[in-house]
Amino acid sequence: MKSIFLNERVVLSVIVFNAIIIFIQECGVDVVWLNIIDFLCTLFFVTEICVKISHLGWKGYWKDGWNWFDFIVITISLPSVAEFFIPIHDSFDAIQITRTLRIIKFSRLFHHFPDFPIIVKHFGSAMKKTWGILCAFALCLIVASLICTSLLKNVVPEYFGNPGESIYTIFRMCTIEGWYEVPNAIATATEPVWGAVAKVAFSLVLIMGGIIGMSLVNSIFVDEMVSDNNDDIKEQLKRIEEKLDRMGKN
Repeated sequence: MKSIFLNERVVLSVIVFNAIIIFIQECGVDVVWLNIIDFLCTLFFVTEICVKISHLGWKGYWKDGWNWFDFIVITISLPSVAEFFIPIHDSFDAIQITRTLRIIKFSRLFHHFPDFPIIVKHFGSAMKKTWGILCAFALCLIVASLICTSLLKNVVPEYFGNPGESIYTIFRMCTIEGWYEVPNAIATATEPVWGAVAKVAFSLVLIMGGIIGMSLVNSIFVDEMVSDNNDDIKEQLKRIEEKLDRMGKN
């Protein structure tokens, strides 16, 4: 019986099956047998955790980071089980939220993706390569937002009414989403000269932040993500070079 809960294929099958059930439920299909299946899947995951702890031991279970991940995901989604026993009304917002938390169980699929640890490793390496540029981009974004708030909060408060709103507006322009709406709104609310200045200024923001800045970050990040990072080959080449150096000296 224990082998069922320790079999990765069986666990993966239950995860996929439960994901399909949750998808159907979130589409608005509300029937009792779907709730029963979802409850049984959750019970399976809880039992899996207990069996793993029994099999590996308490300390052995917590040595694996994925076990931590599974435990947290299932624990967070456990309150949704209350829906099976307690009638849910619209006034119980907290219980409604826990029902939505069942979706978190989807993320357990990451555990079983091929080469997912390698993807995570490349992602961490890419973040290390781009963190400096991201910090500089964030600093420029904050400075530009504060300047815009100071100058335009009374002109177009819907875009620059406070620093938080300004940061969102500038960032949205850097993603090239509706970038022309802001200068057009400023031009409508001010004199033609200031409207022209605003169009030129925000065009520069678009070019520097949206086209050059974002493209630079994306290029470095993607390049690091798709690189092979052949550490073994580099190590072998280093050893060959060391052997050749020793042979040359002899």
